[in-house]
Amino acid sequence: MVSRPRRGSVNFSAAGASGIGAALADGSAGTEQYPDFGLNILFQQAWGYVGASVVAHNASGGYYGTTTTTGHPDERLGWAAEVGAEIKLPWLGNPRDRFGIDFAYGEGASKYSAGNNFVNAGLFGSGNQVAFGYFTDGAYISGGQVQLTTSWNFNTAIEHYWLPNLRTSLYYTMGSVEYNDVVKNSGWFCGLGGAAANRAFNNSTNCNPDFSIWQVGSRTNWSPVPNLNIGLDVFYTGVNTAFKGTASLAANGARPAGIYTVSDQGQVSGTLRIQKNLVAGGE
Repeated sequence: MVSRPRRGSVNFSAAGASGIGAALADGSAGTEQYPDFGLNILFQQAWGYVGASVVAHNASGGYYGTTTTTGHPDERLGWAAEVGAEIKLPWLGNPRDRFGIDFAYGEGASKYSAGNNFVNAGLFGSGNQVAFGYFTDGAYISGGQVQLTTSWNFNTAIEHYWLPNLRTSLYYTMGSVEYNDVVKNSGWFCGLGGAAANRAFNNSTNCNPDFSIWQVGSRTNWSPVPNLNIGLDVFYTGVNTAFKGTASLAANGARPAGIYTVSDQGQVSGTLRIQKNLVAGGE
């Protein structure tokens, strides 16, 4: 049995709204009835290792309304599977050089199959441009059943040691969240099909909640003295949204309410980190 990371199954019949980049907030996810359970397999050799895992996750919804008399959808069990490997690359010049890759896929278990670092996308561009998406385990409306969300995640990276205390890595990651035709055709995310009005936004041209996030970058770490690490990470993040079109959005921070163009967006970011580890009895 494992801990229970979760995004929750969201009741679109409940009142409430969420901003761009924020979780859909109505507290409608079912309570934990049992912990997630899964299986891990690891095959390790001198050249590296290959691992695989599978997990089952309770993706059930809560009550249709605010009391127990309103009923609730049938229980739904989500799942996710993952496979990954790390291969040592001593022929690059250092025995610590390595290459890694993994892929995960699942339904109704998004924190496993899309990755713990996946987020509700929200990225504003210049002018009135924005890309966004909502990250859930599933969705339902009053009287209906939980429609499980499909998600997947791919990661790969390579790391090379130039010196014993200087290394650089290159990495690429991409994750996707996809909803079934019941959710898309009913327009639940746009306040249509019996869902709460203005649930996420009013979109007059397109109501497809699928989205993906991808990132490519490089990180260099230097340790000039023991227990001191200086790292520079430069990366590009892209958000691909299927909501493409125009949308009437509520105010979000400094962004005013109004008509926005929803399209793919991206940005370049950088992080400089200086870390000193304090070790008992050491320097």
